Amino acid sequence: GHVDEPTLHSLYADARAFCLLSRCESFGIPAVEAQAFGTPTVVAAGTAAPEITAGKVVPKDDSAAAADALHELLADSVGWQHASDAALRNAQRFHWRDCSRPLVDVLEGLRAGIG
Repeated sequence: GHVDEPTLHSLYADARAFCLLSRCESFGIPAVEAQAFGTPTVVAAGTAAPEITAGKVVPKDDSAAAADALHELLADSVGWQHASDAALRNAQRFHWRDCSRPLVDVLEGLRAGIG
């Protein structure tokens, strides 16, 4: 169900891992949000989610592989820290300032051409 933004941020920050095992995922915003809090991700192949994660990618519909990936993250504190650091770095690729820059450049170019 719905949770307010402060609660959502707390849940992401407190989580040790985030799973996105969708069969159909056009982007994976929740996985990017989780990574922004340093939460490592496990996502399913066959969707867009592998393109946006620094985490583990498991075969679609393979619950055993997902469980193994989660176990690996949760059982190895050093590995978890590396995955958390990678998640934070990866999430920076999706910062609004950087993602919106190409659009802003085009709009400014159009405006300059009109003015």
